Amino acid sequence: MCCALQPSSIASKKPIGCGWHQSMRPLVKGDFIKRRALMLPEAARYDTLLNLPSGASLGGALVAAVHAIVADLACVSGCMFVQSSHFI
Repeated sequence: MCCALQPSSIASKKPIGCGWHQSMRPLVKGDFIKRRALMLPEAARYDTLLNLPSGASLGGALVAAVHAIVADLACVSGCMFVQSSHFI
């Protein structure tokens, strides 16, 4: 489990080196690309959505999450249909 990518709530750092010489560095987008995975923007992460204040609009937060993902990924910018009125 040394190099496995984990959700941000569990580990936001990646081990470098081995044994007791091992240090930690923050995960970067390249770590996820090497594993053919997506590094979600902060607004789209499960922990962020789960910890919304009680009066916050979940629909609005989901729409913001989708827009953040689309803005971060150039390959899906023209492909995804995003209509905010479905959630709000």
